[in-house]
Amino acid sequence: MDAGDIYGNYKFGMVDLLRSESVEPSDENLKILFPHLLTKEARFALDAGKFIATPPLMRRGTFHVVGGVSEKDHRLSYFGCFSLEKHNAGNILHPKRATDFGKMHFSGHYFSGNYQFVLNVILRRFGLNGGGLKAIWLLVDKDPAVIIGETKIVKSRQIDEAIVYQTVNPVKGREAAALRDMKVVYNCAHCGSPLRDQGCEICQDKEIDCYPDFRMGALPPTAIQYLMSKNHRFSKDPFLARAREEASIGGGKS
Repeated sequence: MDAGDIYGNYKFGMVDLLRSESVEPSDENLKILFPHLLTKEARFALDAGKFIATPPLMRRGTFHVVGGVSEKDHRLSYFGCFSLEKHNAGNILHPKRATDFGKMHFSGHYFSGNYQFVLNVILRRFGLNGGGLKAIWLLVDKDPAVIIGETKIVKSRQIDEAIVYQTVNPVKGREAAALRDMKVVYNCAHCGSPLRDQGCEICQDKEIDCYPDFRMGALPPTAIQYLMSKNHRFSKDPFLARAREEASIGGGKS
């Protein structure tokens, strides 16, 4: 199996693990999720109740942790993503082996640019028709304090101009957040409007449990276009929310 096949299988295997919350510890799954280990090595460690580091998909210096096989729970579970430099991996097996494997075989897929924080945009749905993705991660190369302090330019436009990388892959999103501060915001999956404790003003749907870490506003245009390229289906034109936001401070570039 060449490096491209290993990367593709590992990427889809990790995404499936995150979305399914757990998978069977079959030999096939062990080969996919632990490409840096022999199957018998992974089996021995997991049967002993150990946690194992797995390689990063896009960010050097991070690793994921998989474990959960025991007499009571014969399944594989995901336990998070960590920085190799900052995390004390004393109870986790093979963190350096995992990161070295990623560096050797996956580095062509790595993002090496700079960013100052990560925005995890949760896309919430209501009763309207529509569907698509549940979240997008935006890597932003601008100090969040500067964005908050600027009152003449809407925050979503500032963010749009500072996005250096974006992904809908939850594995990659966790890797980005392992190295930088992450802020969570909520936007309407149907129109892109910001959601807070009063719900969506455009769709007139109420949601009372959206309490964001950061006030981004409407979805940035770059994120809208990226979501649409990934087949996310908006029920309403998401650029209407952007225009409304720009008009609230007297117009300007949208």
